Amino acid sequence: MWLQDGVSVCGNTSDQSTPGLISDGAGGIIVSWSDWRSGIERDIYAQRLNGDGQILWMLDGVVVVNKTNREHNQRMVMDGQGGAIVVFEQKNMATYDWELWAQRIDANGMGLWPFGGIPVTNVISEHLNERIQSDGQGGVYIAFQDFRNGMDYDV
Repeated sequence: MWLQDGVSVCGNTSDQSTPGLISDGAGGIIVSWSDWRSGIERDIYAQRLNGDGQILWMLDGVVVVNKTNREHNQRMVMDGQGGAIVVFEQKNMATYDWELWAQRIDANGMGLWPFGGIPVTNVISEHLNERIQSDGQGGVYIAFQDFRNGMDYDV
């Protein structure tokens, strides 16, 4: 229904990987990915397309998070208002543990939570392999592996 070879979500020449997508609730989609365009570390970007395949946000996507730490392995759920909640792993450069963070973007691709998102937990430990599900009220449930006991991972 779109162009013969599809629609370019991001034409930036840097490396993009691990795409994920969700419905935007209005006949279109929101796509997120890990992006190397900063040249420092991977960051998370997103793009919204309508049902006709037209790009609705900035060319090459909007920044979800681009701190100096590595961010990757993002997951998204609809927020019920045309935006999304994005949960991602971020490398803590002091402990080298993976931490879980979240950012909410609105229907226009603007971040609604503080720059860089909010931590999912403040416990100092490795947290990874998140799985998320909408709570149906604009929020998100998050399950993840947690190494706080120092012996093996718990959920």
